[in-house]
Amino acid sequence: GLRPERRIIASLSMDVPPQVLLGDSKVRFVSFGEAMIRFQPVLGQCWQGVPSAVSDFTRSVGGDELNVMVALSKLGCDASWISVLPRGPLGDVVKTCAADANVCLEHVATVEGSMGCYHVFPDVRLTHFERKHSAFCTQARGLFDWKQILAERGRDAALVWMHQSGISPMLGANARDSWLEAIRSAEAASVPVSVDLNHRPALGTLSQLWEIVEPELSRICLLILSVDSTFGLAEILGLKAGAEHGERPTKKPRVKAGGVYSADDDLNGLIQPLIETIHAKLQGPALACVMKTRAAGGKQQRWSLLVDAQGTHTTAEVPTGHMPKDECGGGSAWAAGTIHYLSHGLLAAKQRLPQREAGLVSFSSGA
Repeated sequence: GLRPERRIIASLSMDVPPQVLLGDSKVRFVSFGEAMIRFQPVLGQCWQGVPSAVSDFTRSVGGDELNVMVALSKLGCDASWISVLPRGPLGDVVKTCAADANVCLEHVATVEGSMGCYHVFPDVRLTHFERKHSAFCTQARGLFDWKQILAERGRDAALVWMHQSGISPMLGANARDSWLEAIRSAEAASVPVSVDLNHRPALGTLSQLWEIVEPELSRICLLILSVDSTFGLAEILGLKAGAEHGERPTKKPRVKAGGVYSADDDLNGLIQPLIETIHAKLQGPALACVMKTRAAGGKQQRWSLLVDAQGTHTTAEVPTGHMPKDECGGGSAWAAGTIHYLSHGLLAAKQRLPQREAGLVSFSSGA
């Protein structure tokens, strides 16, 4: 069967030739964001009571923007990741990881500094971050010439797509300014922009993040929300599902862990009308959300929805059931698959940007 992102775009009426989906096309991707190194103890081992607390750890590299570019590269696309890394062995780990995935690193800035890391303690459901003084968070102002970067991406008349997250603008004033300059430069270059809001409470409140993102909505064609940020954004906007019909507020579902919710809740029944209401209020970008529930035995069910000017497109009736090897990165994989298809739909329709109908982004028309 179709993967989740393939199913959702099947309802978008986008005529995309099969050969285009194999990476044989003139579409290039670009993203700006932080990468971090994760350290997580091997499950089943106990360090307590062991001399020097010796234990085996898994080391891995991640970061939403880099994850998306890696996934797009694996789909055969030309994907470029823009970031700031420190000189030295830890920065080299990240560079090597990205280069091994054929991600373009031409515009990565290498400076003196430290590498952002985080440590996962699954037994107590704790993640400890060490990033405040990282090379990315302390980056200098004006490191990137976004006009030049986008011109390089768009060489030979290629269609360019930019993907961002809401993490970067919360990592310091200069990171925020680079993020804003990238999005505004994309608008000037007719480059579509997708943003995964990806709110992280440890970096600031959702209201603080929304103050940065909201003024940029006219420059964003796709805004990806989580279940939690959907409820939080509705509260900020003073909305509730079905408010125009006098219905009572929806009850927030019960999160189990890591963005996975109880299978006993009607998650889709709660989220879909709320996102439709937010979409109508914002009058701008298409909105999307990936939902996950876990039933007895640990099996996870995933489905998604996307709301644009043409209506709601959802895979709720055909969810994907699986046992994930890793709880991290699923949202990035979904984003990569979705923007891959949407961008190639634009290419097939000979459009550089999705159409807007009275301000509302439409990925369905003009195909």
